Amino acid sequence: MSVIGLAAAISGLMFVAFVNMDVGYTVPSNSSPQVPSAPPPHPAAAPTDIRRVNVLDKVSYDFPAYMLPNMDLSKNPCENFYEFSCAGYEARTVLPDWTPSWAYTWDNVGNKTNMELLRLLQTSNEDAGQWFRACMNVPTSRDFVLVEAHLTAIQSVGSMTELFKAIGQVNRIGTSAFFDWSVSGDEQNPTRRIFSFAEGGISLPDKDFYSQADRSAVNMLLSVITDIMHLAGYSEADAQIIAGDAVAVETHLAAFMWSNTQSRVAKPERYSFAELQSVTPGFEWITVFDTIVAAMMQVNNKIVLHNPLTSGQLFEVDNLHGFYAGMNKIMTADQLPRLKHYMLWRIMKDFSTHLDVRYEKALHRLALVLSGSTTLEPRWMKCKSSVTAALPTAMSKMYMKHFISDATRTSASQMIADIRMEFNAALGREPWMDAKTRSLAQQKLSKALIALGGPPLDSPTPSSESFPITSSYTYNYILASEAEVYSSLKRLGEEVHRLDWNGNTATDINSYYNRAVNVLFIPAGILQPPFFDPQAPLAVNLGAAGVIFGHEFTHGFDDIGSQYNIDCKRQSWWPHSVEEEFTRRSSCVAQHYSSYMVAGVHVKGNLTLAEDLADTGGLRLAWSALTRANGGPVDKKTSQLFFESFAQVWCSKTGEKAQRLGVRTDQHAPSRVRVNAGLSNMPEFAEAFSCPVGSPMNPVDKCSVW
Repeated sequence: MSVIGLAAAISGLMFVAFVNMDVGYTVPSNSSPQVPSAPPPHPAAAPTDIRRVNVLDKVSYDFPAYMLPNMDLSKNPCENFYEFSCAGYEARTVLPDWTPSWAYTWDNVGNKTNMELLRLLQTSNEDAGQWFRACMNVPTSRDFVLVEAHLTAIQSVGSMTELFKAIGQVNRIGTSAFFDWSVSGDEQNPTRRIFSFAEGGISLPDKDFYSQADRSAVNMLLSVITDIMHLAGYSEADAQIIAGDAVAVETHLAAFMWSNTQSRVAKPERYSFAELQSVTPGFEWITVFDTIVAAMMQVNNKIVLHNPLTSGQLFEVDNLHGFYAGMNKIMTADQLPRLKHYMLWRIMKDFSTHLDVRYEKALHRLALVLSGSTTLEPRWMKCKSSVTAALPTAMSKMYMKHFISDATRTSASQMIADIRMEFNAALGREPWMDAKTRSLAQQKLSKALIALGGPPLDSPTPSSESFPITSSYTYNYILASEAEVYSSLKRLGEEVHRLDWNGNTATDINSYYNRAVNVLFIPAGILQPPFFDPQAPLAVNLGAAGVIFGHEFTHGFDDIGSQYNIDCKRQSWWPHSVEEEFTRRSSCVAQHYSSYMVAGVHVKGNLTLAEDLADTGGLRLAWSALTRANGGPVDKKTSQLFFESFAQVWCSKTGEKAQRLGVRTDQHAPSRVRVNAGLSNMPEFAEAFSCPVGSPMNPVDKCSVW
């Protein structure tokens, strides 16, 4: 689980916002990217430059000068601390058309990192630099021939067996049609990998878009498919038929999917191939995966691959008796024309961002309805993201060679150790756990590994990144997709390496906890101001990076992480009485977060629960570390600085459509809710700002887990 949510994901952590009085920006041309002057994470004032301000009937606060422009000191911190901390930022930030959200810390630091990467990519002769330059050479209509062969093959399908072979062929290039699959750690045997089936095959981010009364998203999807298929050479009439059939298939699949909340908590079930086939008798699974394996052996025959379904091993299937049984209902010969049209669209959807810009502009119209974004991001930003996705290890090494110091590593490692120590102490005194469970929890915490920075500089190039880089961006995308599929199948017979970054990069402005291996991944990208600054006061660092580190540790014991024992096996290891009390306390958190509204919509506390538990745990642990470092009670000035540092991590400006989409689909609560809900459960916050009992930031009834 990562610490950021949809708002940051939408903006991609790569965009330059128009921030009043902070920066001027000129969009670079596609052919010759220029480096804009990036808005700094905070003004040039030193982090130790503390200013005193008087507000609210002469109440005095002392905050670093760089924090003050983000704040609105006319707001009452006991009524709405997010507004007090971030209303100034929202007022002075103007979003460009190409992003519906911009976060003060995450996106500004992301932008700074992107500027650094851009300079490296422009001069690099290594694979990453070659990929970037191929992408900057915008594909033309000539590149369409690389896709046309797949479309022609699907059009020529004349039987269901041929259709299943075609499904295998499109899977070869990474296109998800009807379902998704992956190779991941086995939750019942954590040292080994297992083949997994998941729900998939739809274009909209929430199944309910297909069935709700508001048809704007579905109507836009129909229009987008029609336009893209027309660009691909089909007549207007045929393109409309393809669109109608594709959306009909997606609507059918969506009807059998879990909701976002169900999907979050679902535990994958293990089945034999015979059990899978008995539920989906109309689906020729062996044909599909024989085709994939044969295609991969043509790509790379150094290692003999086998059909994962004929190995005799069990595999995991999400929602077999719901989604997969429902999918089977349309796998009939009379549906063949419609199924073919659906597959034509799935290919074009995936390729639209890798062909000439006409396709990309057509696809982007979906973002207008879903999130409010009206134009494409600048080309160089797209290309930087593209090369990072295709070559994450190469990009990580490039970044770490230049932008992480030994001093930063040492300082961050010490803070992480301090947070772990506080969690160990907290687990040792939890009154709702019995002694044995407390001991087991402490053992699990002690076995957590820390991956700091990124993949080791001397690590070999993974097979997923071992492919030739050509001058064609479209062809590079195909080669990268094939390499990823090959690598996934090859990994099926390999042991799990706990410290494998699995495609995450040192450049990420984020952090992650992997429950399946009990490892915290702390990328180099987040170890910079204002998240982490060796020159900043300890309260500032703990309020920002310290809470984030604590957040990730807590994920090991959230409502899902707590299901994994000290050996990372997913099984019950808490007594029933402990589980009951944890559920009661967690339900309090879910109900509390659900009481908040954003853009007129209630937050889904059961959807965001794991992240909310991690936020509250991270706050508690970082505060405990500050108390210990202080040698006792923390003075009011330092307390206020800690809480303000935390709040400003989440200052952001997000359009209304994007806010609604986030509430609907994101497992993270909206930024303002993360601040207000998290802090209102902390008596220490109320004391720091003298909030009266019963005020919004100091409710009478509070939730407490850790």
